[in-house]
Amino acid sequence: MRRSIGRVFVAVMLLSGSLLVVGFSTGPVASRTGAFAVANKAAEPNCTICHQDAPLNGPNGSIEILDLPAEFTAGAQYPLRVRLSHSHLPEVVPRWGFQLQAVDAATGDSSGFFIYPPGLQIVKPTSPVSTFRFRRYLEHGADVHAGSDSASLHWGDPGPVEWTFDWVAPANANGNKVYFFAAGNATNGSFDQLGDNVYTTAESTTAAILVAVEPKPSALAGVTDLSPPFPNPMNKCGDLSFEIARAGRIDLSIYDVQGRKIRTIFSGWHNSGPGAAFWNGRRDDGIVAQNGIYFVRLMAPGLSKPISHKIVLQR
Repeated sequence: MRRSIGRVFVAVMLLSGSLLVVGFSTGPVASRTGAFAVANKAAEPNCTICHQDAPLNGPNGSIEILDLPAEFTAGAQYPLRVRLSHSHLPEVVPRWGFQLQAVDAATGDSSGFFIYPPGLQIVKPTSPVSTFRFRRYLEHGADVHAGSDSASLHWGDPGPVEWTFDWVAPANANGNKVYFFAAGNATNGSFDQLGDNVYTTAESTTAAILVAVEPKPSALAGVTDLSPPFPNPMNKCGDLSFEIARAGRIDLSIYDVQGRKIRTIFSGWHNSGPGAAFWNGRRDDGIVAQNGIYFVRLMAPGLSKPISHKIVLQR
């Protein structure tokens, strides 16, 4: 087993308690790795929910998960790297970010835990009934404007850039395959969602002794839920994640404090399972909404009244 020497690390169990999650500048919202469906868990969205002006996995860059062994030993510790590259224009002063997770192929939940240096962090879904509530995500930490640990964004580095950390394999692997999913955002440093490039990748490793394990059924029956908006207060883009128990027509909209609908985010048929959308702070007519308090409301099959969360627009 490899042991890290001369570095200060923080160990966080992937199945342990609550963790601080702040604005986009300190890392993306949980469950944005673009993971494909695993066991009874649906596929995840990716960062193009907000960063929409460039194609996903465009030709000018990539994200890689490096040093992952083909087979792992239960309980062993493995040093890993994430490498993100993109060919920026010479005048660009880029910022770089990533999010990564390890998922048990049999359950679709997190597998093992990460040991990581200052500047990185672990986040989790905010909703207790989210499809991905038992997943934990390793990602970059504080922004250069937030003060400490700004090096995790590799601000101004020409790239490619790398992040290093350790993964400790689960003690009871049962021969399971473990998938690693990662998403990276090579931004142009403009502090908005324009001109950024998102990349995703997936790798896998398997316990040395193979044991067939059947996927576990879902712990909870389908539940309809709307996660609190993130970040809140929001500036340019607010992430809106939700869960739909039964397929049907849904409506996700923004209302002002007088109860008037100012923006329809989505209205139409939606399959059961997780969903993701965003609000860019504009009304249906394209005009930027005034700073203030608004409400995100979700109406879906089986609900007697909408699920609502307050969101503050503060530009």
